[in-house]
Amino acid sequence: MRPEEIDVHALSDLIGVVYDSALEQNQWQSLITRITDMFPGFFGWTSSFHNEYWLGMYNADGFNDLLLERWDVERTDDDRVFSQMPDELNDMRRVQRQRVMPTLGGILNSRQVFTDEELHGFEFYKQKMKPLGIGHWIGLAFAVSGPRYATIAFAEIDAMPGEKDYTGLHALLELLSPHVVRAMRMSRALHLAKQGADAFHGFLDVVALPLIVCDAEGLMLYSNEAGRRMLARGAILRISDAGRVTLTERHATDWLYRCFRDLETRKQTRGLRVEDEDGPVSLCVAPFHPRMSEEVQADRDVFENATLFSIFVGSQGTAAVNPALLQDVFGLTRREAEVCGHIVTGLSPAEIAALTGRAEKTIRNQVQSVLEKVGVHSTGALGEALSVFRIVGAMYDPDDPILYAPAPGVFSGRLS
Repeated sequence: MRPEEIDVHALSDLIGVVYDSALEQNQWQSLITRITDMFPGFFGWTSSFHNEYWLGMYNADGFNDLLLERWDVERTDDDRVFSQMPDELNDMRRVQRQRVMPTLGGILNSRQVFTDEELHGFEFYKQKMKPLGIGHWIGLAFAVSGPRYATIAFAEIDAMPGEKDYTGLHALLELLSPHVVRAMRMSRALHLAKQGADAFHGFLDVVALPLIVCDAEGLMLYSNEAGRRMLARGAILRISDAGRVTLTERHATDWLYRCFRDLETRKQTRGLRVEDEDGPVSLCVAPFHPRMSEEVQADRDVFENATLFSIFVGSQGTAAVNPALLQDVFGLTRREAEVCGHIVTGLSPAEIAALTGRAEKTIRNQVQSVLEKVGVHSTGALGEALSVFRIVGAMYDPDDPILYAPAPGVFSGRLS
């Protein structure tokens, strides 16, 4: 069935299957089943690789032990990876990578890489594919991380008679590719959100420091509620059109990405203080390592060893809490945040009213609203609640009360 033969409703339904199957326990199995029903004569599965070496094969029953037996390799219960495969059996994958490197969302069509004669000459084909009765294949790379990648693949079942619609399958995968990649990112982000909540036992949203989790390329994978408010405001951190985390200052963004590279080897938290129009803000960047899901094994193969990074936002030293952060964290209005800042410096409602030119009754109402939103019952308790913002400074510099003191509006590049 060629894509031009699929009506808009059927295609919409198939795209829905993509997003649903990204969240399945055995990921992509509904999609593989639907596509193999549409294109008889193909066998579908999910595979993961490190360069030319196989890490795993998965089907509707999970990790495929039957295939392991057929491939005559050993399985470790902890890692569930192919091991001790003779190097000569990696010949086909090695040549393939020399000709076409896997790219995220890319379609690899073996008929465009190898002739029939070349394919049939590989030891891998002779010893593994031919006994299984499969031949040329099409693969869609849905996850890529350095030398590791995972694909949804469909191989022709040579033992089945009749012509296979190889061209139609290739064209359909090209249509579905951007949705598969997007669904994969969504699935990983949801998983990280769950893992983050489990790992920190409510710290992310109860303590409420703005938090963003991203990969080494800066692609945002998860943020807590306060982090989402801060990103929406866009005054300090923002998301580019490409979905990457950036700071408002270019040189600060450069520092952030250098920090990611350093952290991949040094594994130490780093600190940065930046100025925005509301006052100083301190960032803490640290490695973030929630365990990838056991169920989504192919995704775990690719990303288990990848370094993710958390960016916490708060205060450091004796600097006052940035009023905009109070809005992000507690959902205060602009004026409530201003009043909150005055309260913690020890001003009374009457003094705040005189300073701001507003009625004392208005100030008292705003004070009450601040206490309710922060979840405390007194102005004394409010000061203690706001001390949570100092956690960011303590994360990367527990000894120095004032790590740096740049002039207002000046970027400080000093690292802890």
